[in-house]
Amino acid sequence: MIRKTAVIGLGAIGSMVGAYLSRAGRDVTLISCFRQDNAAYLTEHGIDVDGVNGAFHAPVRAVYIDDIPAEEQFDLFVVALKGNDTEQALRKLAPHLRPEGCCLSLQNGINEDLIASIVGWDRTVYALSRAGGSVTAPGRLWDHEGVFRIGERGDGRTPRIEELREHLSCVRPTEISDDILRDKWDKLCAVCMSVPVCTVSGMYLGDVFFDEKAQRLFAWLALEIFRVTEASGHPLTRILDRERDEWSDIASGRISGALDRETSDIRFPPGVVDAYTMDIRKGRPLEIQFTNGAVTRIGRENNVPTPVNDSLIAAVLDIEAGKRSASPRLLEELICEAA
Repeated sequence: MIRKTAVIGLGAIGSMVGAYLSRAGRDVTLISCFRQDNAAYLTEHGIDVDGVNGAFHAPVRAVYIDDIPAEEQFDLFVVALKGNDTEQALRKLAPHLRPEGCCLSLQNGINEDLIASIVGWDRTVYALSRAGGSVTAPGRLWDHEGVFRIGERGDGRTPRIEELREHLSCVRPTEISDDILRDKWDKLCAVCMSVPVCTVSGMYLGDVFFDEKAQRLFAWLALEIFRVTEASGHPLTRILDRERDEWSDIASGRISGALDRETSDIRFPPGVVDAYTMDIRKGRPLEIQFTNGAVTRIGRENNVPTPVNDSLIAAVLDIEAGKRSASPRLLEELICEAA
């Protein structure tokens, strides 16, 4: 039974989960892993949510990770940190997860192997978020549409997964997946393609899907991901609504992959930069080793080369280190290397 939930991370997803569970009357604690003052502020002021589901205020309990009472135990961990912060936080928090409890991740990437190495596979549940939002100020969240998907490591609708579905449905419509790893790959593809291609090219998120050269690099990335997912046992038949043959034609230059702005459903406000560019500007560590890095890691485990993802990761890290600059020329270099 889920009596007490800990949400690990105070970003957009963590704040959303905490606020909605609180509004539903669930016992939820938000855990700040880096700043004690953030936890104190949210405990005093709560979270104000606005967006697709209207506006509301949620009082919350937030605790700094080092201030959790030694005896406090939780039935559920919801991990909403960046991938590169997961291990350090979970190793510190693992003693606070009940033996019969479980942990799920609403992060980008496929981090369940790492999570299970700390809390055990018997306490690890697969999950993904297709919901989003943005923290606009301390204690203020702008909420987007979306759903959650969850699934056990093996097949089947266990009592645990049914209870988790009901619990998380307080936050977003939650579906039980028949192949959760395939679903996680499907989401990971979008992150692995759009975010770093913006980073290396200097494009805004509102432009990258409509640029022919950017879509050509998308195509080379997609072809690698098709091979990795096949080797891992969770093959994708489509990536970003395109089949493999279409991506092959885009990669070769036989057709243009640029979408039509007038007919596309993809909409971003003008001037929205990608997450890696934003993190570079703010001096924060990047998550790319847990997104494109997941592709290369799983590729290595299954003897599938991933040179395009490898080159893209290296280019993004060079930009972070100040060794290279984002530019259309860098985008063209990566396309030439891929071809």
